[in-house]
Formats: sequence, structure tokens, C-alpha cells
Amino acid sequence: MDKTILHFLQRLQKKIDMSNISDYDKDCNEQIQQCLHPYFEGKISLAQGMDDFYKKMEQLHPELSH
Repeated sequence: MDKTILHFLQRLQKKIDMSNISDYDKDCNEQIQQCLHPYFEGKISLAQGMDDFYKKMEQLHPELSH
């Protein structure tokens, strides 16, 4: 990666305010990684990974629908 871009991104990183992260945000982050990991390994399709993600999020947060 270009050093100029890297320096720019490092400066921006310091300005990110993580105080508003909710349990929902954390669940989204964890579940998208978990559900798409098999896709990146070539074991399932992207559609299957996303379907797994939607189902898992609906289990964790029943108020959601997709």
C-alpha cells in the first residue's frame, strides 16, 4: 500500500469514535465474519454465507426481518 495512503488512514483511524458501538453492531461484525469465513475458504457460495448471516442475526435479534 502506498505510504501516503497508509499515513492518511492512520491519521483517520485516531478520529474514529467507537463509543456508540452497540451490541447489535458487535453481533453484526462477529456474525458476518463467522458466516462468510467458509465462503472465503471456497467451501460455500456467497449466497449461502449471506443466508447463514441473516438467519443468525434473526436468531440473535428476533425484532429483525429480512
